[in-house]
Amino acid sequence: AQGIEDLFYEPYQGAVQGPEEFAEGLALGVRSLFGHAVGGAAGAVGRITGALGKGIATLTLDDDYQKKRREQMNKRPADLKEGLAQGGKGLVMGFVDGVTGIV
Repeated sequence: AQGIEDLFYEPYQGAVQGPEEFAEGLALGVRSLFGHAVGGAAGAVGRITGALGKGIATLTLDDDYQKKRREQMNKRPADLKEGLAQGGKGLVMGFVDGVTGIV
């Protein structure tokens, strides 16, 4: 809703001030619309993959794995660096757990 609002509000505010400000307002409105649309889509994809992961973890019927997964999911990174490290570790450990589960 915010992106749609900005798409109309920013150019309107610019038009009140002049043609150059209108163009700047239009650019700001379009940028806001795309930013909110991309952010919303990424959030939706994240929620869907999270739900799928939870469902697949439940299908394993492995209580230890499910507990470990819940603990990892509840850990929030303090900053971007820690978040990237946590994501990379999760990816690698997913492959390792998958391979060792098959072998």
